[in-house]
Amino acid sequence: MTALTVVAGYGPMPVAAAVGMFAGNAVAGNHYLLRSTWVPDLAGVAAEALAAGAAAVSSPYSVLFVSRLHGAAARVDPAATAFAHRRPHQVIEMIAVWAPDDPAPQRHREWAEATAAALAPVALPGAYPNQVGPDEDERARASFGVNLARVLAAKRQYDPAGIFSAIPGLL
Repeated sequence: MTALTVVAGYGPMPVAAAVGMFAGNAVAGNHYLLRSTWVPDLAGVAAEALAAGAAAVSSPYSVLFVSRLHGAAARVDPAATAFAHRRPHQVIEMIAVWAPDDPAPQRHREWAEATAAALAPVALPGAYPNQVGPDEDERARASFGVNLARVLAAKRQYDPAGIFSAIPGLL
C-alpha cells in the first residue's frame, strides 16, 4: 500500500503550486487526522520510526510528510516572532486519511498515533503551532516556547471574545 514520493527543493513557490503537490490526497468527503511533531535530526530512533511508519501506512491517501526548518529561518532571533523554535529541525506530519465508508477507520487513527508515539522519545517540546490539536494544551504551550506570554497577551488584545482559540480555555 505504500507509495513514496520525495520532493527535494528550496526557494519561492506559489501557494497554489505547493498545495497542488498534495491535491491527489485531498478527496471531498474523506476523513482526516493530523498528528505532528518535530525532531532535531533524522537519525537513530527518528529514522527507524519514519521507516516503520512508511511501511505501515494504512491508506493510499495517508501521508507521512517531513520538512526541514533550517537556513535563514533558523537564524531568526527566537524572540523576534511568535515562532520560537528556530534551531534547525524537521517537522514531521502524520496525516491519516480514509474514505467515509471504510469498515475499519480506527486502523488509520492508530497508524498516525503509533507513528507519533514512536517519534516521541526524540521529539522536541511542542509542535508546529498550527498543527497542535485542541486536546493538546501542554504541547500548544510548549510550541510557543519563550514567547507564550507575549502570544497570549496579543490574543487577549486582538481576540478578547476567544473566536480564534489556538489554546483552548486561554484568552
